[in-house]
Amino acid sequence: MAITERQRRAHILLVPLSATGHFQPILHILYYLVHERYNNVVVTVMGNKQPIAEVARLQKRGDFKGLDLRLEEVFGEIPQVSDPCFSHRASSISEAMERDFEPVKRRLIREKNAFEAPTSIIGDFLFDWLVNLAAELKISWFPLYSSGPSFVTSVIELPNLISKGLTPANPQKLNATISLPGLSFGRVRDMTGEIFEYSDYFALHYENMKRSTALLMNTAEELDEQAGSLTALRNRLEQMAKAERFLAPRVLSIGPMIRMPGFTSENEPLHKFAVDVAATPCLQWLDKQESQSVLYICFGSHANISPDLMLELAHGLESSGVKFLWVLRVKAPHTVESVLPPEFQARMEASDRGFIEKGWAPQWQILRHPSIRVFLSHCGWNSTMEGICAGVPFITWPLNADQPLNARFVTDAVKVGIPISIKEAVGDYIFVTRDEVKKAIRTLMLEDKRQELRNNVQRLKKRITEGHSSYETLHSFLREITSVSPPLR
Repeated sequence: MAITERQRRAHILLVPLSATGHFQPILHILYYLVHERYNNVVVTVMGNKQPIAEVARLQKRGDFKGLDLRLEEVFGEIPQVSDPCFSHRASSISEAMERDFEPVKRRLIREKNAFEAPTSIIGDFLFDWLVNLAAELKISWFPLYSSGPSFVTSVIELPNLISKGLTPANPQKLNATISLPGLSFGRVRDMTGEIFEYSDYFALHYENMKRSTALLMNTAEELDEQAGSLTALRNRLEQMAKAERFLAPRVLSIGPMIRMPGFTSENEPLHKFAVDVAATPCLQWLDKQESQSVLYICFGSHANISPDLMLELAHGLESSGVKFLWVLRVKAPHTVESVLPPEFQARMEASDRGFIEKGWAPQWQILRHPSIRVFLSHCGWNSTMEGICAGVPFITWPLNADQPLNARFVTDAVKVGIPISIKEAVGDYIFVTRDEVKKAIRTLMLEDKRQELRNNVQRLKKRITEGHSSYETLHSFLREITSVSPPLR
């Protein structure tokens, strides 16, 4: 009997990277599929042990009830690459995972005419080799970008940046503004240096990007209005497509991928994401604090400042006199005690001045807590969006990769934060003193500047949460990939 459109279901293949900032947007796509009842679809998640175990835990809890969800552990552990260059690490990780994926690729190609063969692929943007599988299967490939659109724009504009001398290697241009659409809020020193140091890697990424059906951007049109990076990205892709004669991929803003009202038809949070307050001491501590009295400090899931800077931060915190919640993760051979001043933690606990969280912390719940006033952040893109959508102003302390450009976006494009230091970097390293820490903290926690920036971030939050431009884009995309594909031939 012939296979008809009515008989066949769409089959979405999700391929996440396990790093938290990369994995969360993929996880949220699952929740959107469930909440909006796209039930007549098969979804397969292929990953390594960590994300597969996490999805399995949530599935067992009942979070994906009604969704035909299948899990496959196909990758080994992410290789530990000591090279400090981001693009070298990214390339090594991507190549190792591509090798792990090869047997799966061969199997999927053999079975491409099977009844429930994949009909589309959504994968982490670092896995741009998935485009070759999509081409073999004659299906759509959608790379999902966990970084902001300005980073993607900088990758595409790489030849122009080099020709104009707008590179961190040019000391005379470090403080120059980036004179290109979508990047003009930034300075040359904010650029991700690795895109210049390893331009071949990003040139290959661009060649693969051109073959995608659409670029999925974890942002909102309202969030990008001041920077104009989305418009610049679309215009540049169209210009290149015309010159190079390829079909320009669409640029779809489907975020922020945050557990917030407004992205579902019932205007409620996607799911309960149950946080057991009784088992979360930092939230219990926040409950006891006065409204807008606490500084929240976190440098992300996988990064942190150096031990010498932790010491300066601790001294600045103590002398500032403000209350704080600090998510402090320390890698061996260091310990929390070894990187903090003697008896610091005991003094803060005894005076109820601060709480140090040494493990995982529910950041979205923390940022929305009424006692939080300011967010001292490394400005990873997810943290940047969470802080803005929670309506909390920033003290920016970027570390690497796209974070300096994100931090400049926060301080100069949308004006919802101040930098921890205005000193010039020595290479990629900025030494921040305890006096600078104290000054930045007191500026946003205690002085007049705090209200101006809080008003700015509250207005931006309202634009994002009430505009909902991404709602239609997201659900139009979900309808596209869950519709039944044409009959097999």
